[in-house]
Amino acid sequence: MEDRGSFTKKRKEWFLNRDEHQCQAPFPHKCDTEHSLQIHHILPYGYLNHVAPDVSPDYPLNGISLCRTAHEMIHPDVVWAREGYHLDNDIFSRLSRMRKDLLTAGKIYWVATWDRAMSVIALINTRKYERFHAFPPYKRRKK
Repeated sequence: MEDRGSFTKKRKEWFLNRDEHQCQAPFPHKCDTEHSLQIHHILPYGYLNHVAPDVSPDYPLNGISLCRTAHEMIHPDVVWAREGYHLDNDIFSRLSRMRKDLLTAGKIYWVATWDRAMSVIALINTRKYERFHAFPPYKRRKK
């Protein structure tokens, strides 16, 4: 079975190179230049695991480079959890349960407003880059 966790280090580097090490957010924001770029799953792996457990979330058109500010605009619940962590060490576990509850109720847990625009950007960038740079191969999980 394929590894269904976060993007591997090699894949993250592939996305950063594909996106020319620049934030690809299609919405107005003040880019965070103090932190490293993050690779965002356009359709989060938690969501895909829930709605399509046989579909891997780790494919070239499902990742995009975002600065921390842009990524937090899509996942404001992570900001809430990070801010409360010093008072409640269990907050990320609660966040995970809240996300699962939303999915069970048929709702999404991220701001999906820009998903389509990010998908188009990922498609355009991938078409140009993948001709000469293959996406890192999938790894099998140890049983």
